[in-house]
Amino acid sequence: AAYGSNHPSVATTLCNLALLLLRNNNNGDAMELLRQALVIDEGSLGKHHPEVARDLSALGFALMMVGNLVDADAVTRRALIILLMFRRETGHRHPNEPRILADFVNILREMGSSEVEIQNIINGIFAESGISILDDEVLSDFPAEDPPNIPSQGVGPHYEVDGNGVIRRVPVSQLDSQGNNIKRLQAVYPR
Repeated sequence: AAYGSNHPSVATTLCNLALLLLRNNNNGDAMELLRQALVIDEGSLGKHHPEVARDLSALGFALMMVGNLVDADAVTRRALIILLMFRRETGHRHPNEPRILADFVNILREMGSSEVEIQNIINGIFAESGISILDDEVLSDFPAEDPPNIPSQGVGPHYEVDGNGVIRRVPVSQLDSQGNNIKRLQAVYPR
């Protein structure tokens, strides 16, 4: 089955490819793909869908990587608000909410906000969203030295972009225990 260029599955693929580009320090191309994914998801799912929050969170990380902390703050804050709206509407915390909250806290720290300022900002966002802060949502859960995370590829379906820009699946048999492509490593680092 073929998807149109504005299908949410295309946005998910663009977001995943962007995360790979971020891992390879190709931040400009990654941000362009993340912006495309965001436009697709906003258009097909609506501006307040959790997939939009995923796109915003990834874009916030990319912006932080290039030192654009003001925009990283804005898009990650918006991602957090979307997931707090999800919690208010469903009564359940979205699985991505704790990670996005941790990323937001780290961006605020990078911007030089004190722990008291950060707690006040978070309290305000939660209050505006109609959500009470839970005991497990305290700043001590987010140590200052923990950077925002790009998910580890790990072992499992593994995709890489070849020299021609084509996305190819790498068989699990060609991966080491950390998800690295053994053949590619041997080609880059011959013995």
